[in-house]
Amino acid sequence: MPDISVAGAIAAGVFSFASPCVLPLAPGYIGFLAGSASHASHDAGGVRVLRPLGLGLTFVVGFSTVFVALGAPESTIGALLSRSFDRLAIVAGALIVALGLLRLGAFTVLSRTRDRRAAPRSWAGFVVGMAFAFGWTPCVGPALATILVLTASPASQTWGVALLSAYALGLGLPFLLAAAALAPLMARLAVTPRLRGALLAGAALMLIATGVLIATGALERVAAWLLDVFPALGGAG
Repeated sequence: MPDISVAGAIAAGVFSFASPCVLPLAPGYIGFLAGSASHASHDAGGVRVLRPLGLGLTFVVGFSTVFVALGAPESTIGALLSRSFDRLAIVAGALIVALGLLRLGAFTVLSRTRDRRAAPRSWAGFVVGMAFAFGWTPCVGPALATILVLTASPASQTWGVALLSAYALGLGLPFLLAAAALAPLMARLAVTPRLRGALLAGAALMLIATGVLIATGALERVAAWLLDVFPALGGAG
């Protein structure tokens, strides 16, 4: 069995956050958090951090659920997702675009107030995390390649899935740190009505752009462009 530990898998996941395959997701993720953080602007104390951090946590869980399932193609869910991946990516991208349009107020018939249209829900992070995962093509570095070999073999699949989960945990940690760091800043900016409107609009546009990239399969081309412009990023995969 290849020599890789749980700690090594987590470290490899953290390191992969800086890869050109993950970085294109950052603007959309920030846009998702920015919209939610602005609604915490009038909450007391720690709620300003905890609400976006909770959304970040459910985002990571949703993202990791799809990633681990796709990384275990011999499983029933993994096989089903792999067969339907292209169609699910289109649906996921459309869902993210719809969320962005909702925050812009495009669907006024569904809500009476701007706050209610854009307000985050407890399940939103999980759904958006899953949607992002369908648009992501992971950079397969040595550690991830070793883990994927384990998941493809029936004899070592259980251990491989455990390592894949550890890798996903490591990949999710920078997303959680970003949520914790951005939440108080965005909440303070959102206190001013004019800044609040600009924040929501900018966040919605980043979500829409990310949804379009996912639905069209263009995230992979963005990753390739980043690798051409910043070749040093290739070492993070």
